[in-house]
Amino acid sequence: MNADELRVGDLVTCAADLLDVASTDDQRIGLVLESRRSTCRLFFPDLGHGLWLTRTHIRRVTIESGNPHRLNAFRLHHLLELLGGSEADVEEPARETIVFTIFHEHIDLKLLETIRDYLGDECVSLNIRPRSMSKIATEIELRRPS
Repeated sequence: MNADELRVGDLVTCAADLLDVASTDDQRIGLVLESRRSTCRLFFPDLGHGLWLTRTHIRRVTIESGNPHRLNAFRLHHLLELLGGSEADVEEPARETIVFTIFHEHIDLKLLETIRDYLGDECVSLNIRPRSMSKIATEIELRRPS
């Protein structure tokens, strides 16, 4: 898949100098929160911030769920897939938590239970709010891994 095919929820990476961080031997993994024609809004959980980048600077990646350094990005990616999210937003109200809002069209009790089981003790709160006639906003507050 090339950068033109990036979708909300895809895991991506880019050059460290674009993230304004020191280069490391382990690439930073981000998540596509919003995708436009020539740019994407990305969030990098391990850095605690997001940014807009042109598609030419972004590369889609796959990761293993067992890598703890990349667990935040993987978990957020999986939540977007579970809910069929069309858009997402991230807030960081406290250093100990992160609030991840996923905008989607449908949720039922079985899916809600699946999400709660998947998150376990990491989930601080889970709120479902109507956004419009056809959209739902599921707001999930997660503890940061220690």
